[in-house]
This record gives sequence, structure tokens and C-alpha cells, in this order.
Amino acid sequence: MEVLIDYWPVWVGAAVLVAALLLMRMYSQPARLPYQARGRLVTKSELRFYKSLDKAAQDDFQIF
Repeated sequence: MEVLIDYWPVWVGAAVLVAALLLMRMYSQPARLPYQARGRLVTKSELRFYKSLDKAAQDDFQIF
């Protein structure tokens, strides 16, 4: 019991630190963004255009 009484500033400081860390963790959760994943990165038309452009460029150019 003497340890609790003698070192009360350490215990209070530790409790405040733990509480601060818990509050920071609770309020720093990333917000859910209103975005949803699509099935594909490009549409079929865009892919078809890319392939014909790549074919036209042959080995002379790299298409990005």
C-alpha cells in the first residue's frame, strides 16, 4: 500500500497517459470514404482503344 501512496504521481501520470492514448486511438480512426471499388480499372472500349494504339505504335513507343 505504501508503494501506491509514495508513487502516486507516477500512477496518476500513467493513467493520464493511457487515457490520452486511448482517446487518440478512438478519434484517429480513418473515416469511411464514400468510394466503392469498381470491377475494372478501364472500360472495354478503353481497353480496345489501348490495344489498337499499342498495335499501331509497334515497338517504337511504349503506351502509358
